Amino acid sequence: MSNVFWMLMLAHLIADYPLQPDWMVRAKQTWSGLTLHVGVHLAMLLILAGTGRAVLWPFLVALAAMHFVIDAFKNWLGRVRPDWVSGPYLLDQLLHLVSLLVVAAWIVAVVGSDAVPHYGTWMIYAWGLLAATYAWYITERILVRRNTSYLVEVNRQRWTRIAARGLWLTLFLLLGDALNSAVVRAAVAAPLPYLSGQHRSRALATDVMVSLVTAIIVLVALRLA
Repeated sequence: MSNVFWMLMLAHLIADYPLQPDWMVRAKQTWSGLTLHVGVHLAMLLILAGTGRAVLWPFLVALAAMHFVIDAFKNWLGRVRPDWVSGPYLLDQLLHLVSLLVVAAWIVAVVGSDAVPHYGTWMIYAWGLLAATYAWYITERILVRRNTSYLVEVNRQRWTRIAARGLWLTLFLLLGDALNSAVVRAAVAAPLPYLSGQHRSRALATDVMVSLVTAIIVLVALRLA
C-alpha cells in the first residue's frame, strides 16, 4: 500500500501548496475557484498515476470529490466563524490525510498496489523535502498570523529559511544512515538566515525541529516501503 499512499500524498502536497498560490486561496472561496483548485489536484493525481491512470482514474476522481467536499466544509466554517483560522486549517489537512489513507486502502483492495507504477523511494524523499520547506512556510504563516513581528520575519526570510530547512533535512537524513562530509559542511551554513532578526532563536529552533520530525517520518516510511 505504501507506494499507492505516497503517490497520492505527493500529488496532494504539490497541488495544495506550490500549485495553490495566494490568488487561488482567495478564489477558492467561490464555487468556480474551488472547482479550479480541485481540478489542479485531479490533474496532478493523473500525472503521477502514470501508466496506471487508465485503471485508477475512478478512484482519483472519487478522491478529488472528497477534496471538494472537505474544502467546501472549510469554506463554510470560515464564513460561520471567520475568527477561526488555525483550527480549520489543521482540521482540513487532517481530513485530507484520512481521505488519502481511505482511497489508498480502497485502491489496494480493489485493483492491487501494482496498479500504481513503482517509482522507487524518490516520492518519499520528494514529499519530505516539500513538506519541510515550502509546505511548512505556508503552515507556519497561518499558525503565527497573530504574532505580527514574527510573521514579518517569516515572510521576509521566506526563501533563505526554506533553503536552510532543506539543508537541515538533508543532514538529518544522512545522519540516519551515514554522514557525507560535503553535505554536512553545506548544512553547517544553514543557520545563516538566523543571524539576524528579532526572533532568530525561535526561527532556528522551529526549522530544526520541523526538519528533524520530517526526516524521522521519511526514514520510517523508507523502511516500511
